[in-house]
Amino acid sequence: MSEDIKNNLRASRLSELGLMTATLTHELRQPLFAIRSLAQLALAAENGDEKRHLSSLLAQTEALERIVEAVGAYAREDTGVLTPVDPNGPPQACVNLLAHRAKQKGVELVVEVDKTVPFATGEPTALLQILVNLVQNAIDASERGQRVWIRTGRHDGDVVMEVEDEGPGIPDEVQERLFDPFFTTKGPNQGTGLGLYLARELTSRCRGELSLCPDGKGALFRLSLRPWMG
Repeated sequence: MSEDIKNNLRASRLSELGLMTATLTHELRQPLFAIRSLAQLALAAENGDEKRHLSSLLAQTEALERIVEAVGAYAREDTGVLTPVDPNGPPQACVNLLAHRAKQKGVELVVEVDKTVPFATGEPTALLQILVNLVQNAIDASERGQRVWIRTGRHDGDVVMEVEDEGPGIPDEVQERLFDPFFTTKGPNQGTGLGLYLARELTSRCRGELSLCPDGKGALFRLSLRPWMG
């Protein structure tokens, strides 16, 4: 192997390492924020609320462990095993993870599930990560008193999960770069620009499609998955 090829491979690996480090930082931020907030609530709670807060704290810790495992698999280029997934499971799990953040922002999270929708092809942890990224962005784009919808249903033969907000929407010039790594419209120290990039990568590994739809009240993202065929 020539020295030029070795140098190119080394540069590529360093680039991937930088991306993975930034991705890990992005994905750990929300669970760590929730853990710290819930711990503060548990310390200040009265009238027996400690048990409830500490249970939520444990759930956040478990979510953090799953994210670390998933990012590690991403680094190893391990696509994992696709399984049948109940699409109505991740929305409620996502709300449980982000309820505190939404409450602090004064935003209502509304879950609307289609109980007749079939199982989808995917990976449960990956789908939860995708949904958390989308809902977190929707909360950030919303003003106090607005709502964020998380829906399941069917569209063009696919099983879909949708996240819609009442924010200002996404300008055309931003839409072109929406899924680019490190691209963000948020201020300094408020975002890494990796959330949507990683969400699309995880969607591809589930053999699905993630898109921004033009007919939303603010921004409407649709995650389309294949029905599980066995």
